[in-house]
Amino acid sequence: MDSSEVFHRKEVATLYYIKVVAQPGDTMLTLVERVNGNILNEKQIEEVQEDFEILNGSFTTISPKKTYKVPFYINKKGLQQGNP
Repeated sequence: MDSSEVFHRKEVATLYYIKVVAQPGDTMLTLVERVNGNILNEKQIEEVQEDFEILNGSFTTISPKKTYKVPFYINKKGLQQGNP
């Protein structure tokens, strides 16, 4: 697990990420859910997309076989239970 220092939302936060190779048909959301499970129960999609773009730059589509930095969210109990 890697991390990046993120300066947004008027605070400094560490944004953890896991590198994931995209498969045909993947979207930003499927990559994030593969790492974090159903994270949209806890985070707004706009925040998830902003974090993804901070790590990867702006995008319109996800390219198969390309490696992306996918945000790895830590919940109040510790690490998120996903399948990294």
